[in-house]
Amino acid sequence: MSIHKRVGKHKTSYQVKWRNELGRQTSKVFNTKREASAFEAMVITNKDRGTSLDHRGGKAEFSAYVDEWKRTKATQRPSTRRRRDGILDKHILPHLGSRAISSIKPHDIQRLVNTWTSDGLSPRTVTHHIRVISPIFDMAVKNDLITRNPCSYLNLPKIRKAPVRALTPEECRRLIEAMPDHYRPMIRFTLATGVRWGEVVALTINCLDIKNRQIHVKQSKTDAGIRSIPLHEDDLQVIIGHLRDTARTCSQPGDPLFVTERGSALNNSNFRQRVFKNAAIEANLAGITFHDLRRTHATMLVAAGVDIKTVQYRMGHESITTTLAIYATPTEGNLRKSVDAIDLYLNQT
Repeated sequence: MSIHKRVGKHKTSYQVKWRNELGRQTSKVFNTKREASAFEAMVITNKDRGTSLDHRGGKAEFSAYVDEWKRTKATQRPSTRRRRDGILDKHILPHLGSRAISSIKPHDIQRLVNTWTSDGLSPRTVTHHIRVISPIFDMAVKNDLITRNPCSYLNLPKIRKAPVRALTPEECRRLIEAMPDHYRPMIRFTLATGVRWGEVVALTINCLDIKNRQIHVKQSKTDAGIRSIPLHEDDLQVIIGHLRDTARTCSQPGDPLFVTERGSALNNSNFRQRVFKNAAIEANLAGITFHDLRRTHATMLVAAGVDIKTVQYRMGHESITTTLAIYATPTEGNLRKSVDAIDLYLNQT
């Protein structure tokens, strides 16, 4: 916010500039500096109170500001935008859309949190809803529309940490055998590489480097996820056999590496409900998730003595802390080894 002196041919005026409800540059001209300073002080006072900073009354709606914010997020992945917009349209805009952004207070957001909780939404889902709308208010703070983010200092339901699961070798074999023949290569490949679901879906035939026995992950949720993962010869032959069985060749480089039984693109929800869940139950592994295969891969690497930096690279983690804290689950064998190591240390002469 600032005051600018304007010297004209016949008179001098003073222009106050600030950002309106939508973050656009706004101005108002006064005949004297005293009037301009008084108006500037009024706007600052309103800002401190959390009321409108728009001299026209602050009539801009929250929904209009959401549209402005969305335009700054054009680089988000399509799947992220779909989930984000679904949450906004169903859970947030019906309650806040017609409100001026400067009129939304912490107690309004807390009331939403309480409603979502009483409606049966999980603590993790409620927290995710807040993570969707909080950046919108952050932008409003940066644009001097409000003084603080009303999503701060909320009383959110506590998220219980989900149990970390890594499959044993025997459980891996049971799961692969329980899968329909068409999907067995993909499950084995995921266990052998630790790729994310989104990375599996994005893989195309030209990502397979047969000569160098590698898979090149070219699309990922993080920069560190763009990586080349060496393949064991057995795993490479499984993928080659899968392409042969589905009548596809390297002459179709842009086609997906893994597809449905009908040859269409994989859909997370359909695969999870119609294929993976049923196979997990048949293998006596009810409750496991596709992501547990990724966790299992990291655990296998650690159990085999692979250094943690290599594990981090193969997993596509930006932070080694993530690798250690989430994915490297202790194995029964290594726990027994740790006991032997302590006994050897304490009894050395």
